[in-house]
Amino acid sequence: MSKSIISLLDDYSPIVVYIEDTALQRNAKTLKELSQLQGVIIGYCKAKNIDIQIITPSQWRKQLGFKQGAGIKRQELKQQCFDWVKENLNLERSEDEVESIGIGAAVLKLFKNK
Repeated sequence: MSKSIISLLDDYSPIVVYIEDTALQRNAKTLKELSQLQGVIIGYCKAKNIDIQIITPSQWRKQLGFKQGAGIKRQELKQQCFDWVKENLNLERSEDEVESIGIGAAVLKLFKNK
């Protein structure tokens, strides 16, 4: 996965990259792997002088108007993302893809609001 992401960064030469912050996982192995991947991306961007920004799940979901907080389960948050992508972009994608689309849409809203 690291090689694929670096290849994309090389191909597109972005000036800024936003990545989702790692969140506590039930599975320690998953948290470790996500943290390592995040480290690869951060290190690569710093080496290439690409601005790297980390956005928390609650920050990007807030930008899209998701209901979140106490009592909202992870699966409901994921469903809100599926629904948002379907309603706003008429797309049906995998869980990882809709969350990536959601992060991108939220970042665009952040820039628009500035």
